[in-house]
Amino acid sequence: MSNVKNAPIAWAQREDLVFLTIELDSSVTIEELKITPTSFKFRGTTKDATYESSFDFFADVKEDDIKKGASTSGKVTLFFRYIELAVSKKDDAWWPRLLKEKVKVHWLKVDFGKWKEEDDSDVEAGTGGMDFGNFDLSQYTNQMGGGMAPDLDGFGDDDEDDGEMPELEDVDDDDEATEKK
Repeated sequence: MSNVKNAPIAWAQREDLVFLTIELDSSVTIEELKITPTSFKFRGTTKDATYESSFDFFADVKEDDIKKGASTSGKVTLFFRYIELAVSKKDDAWWPRLLKEKVKVHWLKVDFGKWKEEDDSDVEAGTGGMDFGNFDLSQYTNQMGGGMAPDLDGFGDDDEDDGEMPELEDVDDDDEATEKK
C-alpha cells in the first residue's frame, strides 16, 4: 500500500474552540487520531490507500477537552463519513490561521458553515437584526431632513411620441440572395 494521500480537513473557530471535520471515504479504517496540546495527527487506511494528515496548531489546545462526533452522508449506500471534532483552545483568543507555519496546504479548507469571525455577534448576519419588511424611503428621507429623495412622480411616463419603429430586415431574403450568387 504505497498510495499515501492527505485526508481532507475543514476547520472553523470560535474564540474558545477549533472545529475540525475530517472528510473520509466510507471504507476508511481509522488507525490513528491523536491530538496533543500542540499538534494533530490522523491516519486511516483502505485496501487501496493510506490517508494521513498532521500539523502543528497555531497555539496550544487542551488535549483533555475534545468533543468527538461522527456522521455519514445519510445516503442508502454510504459514500462519505465525517469525523467532527471540537477542540478547546488553551487560551481564549482568535487565531489568524490554524497552522503554526504560515503555509497553504491543498487538503485544508475553511468550513464556512461553522465559521465565526472575531467581530461577529449573535444577531442576524447582514441586517444587524433590523427588520426591513416595511421600509418606506420617503418617510426615511423626511426623517433625515427631507429633500433628499428625488421626485419620481411620472417616472416612466412618456408623453413624447418617438415615432414609428423601423421595420426589421428579413434575414431569410438576404440568405437566398447570397446563395444565388
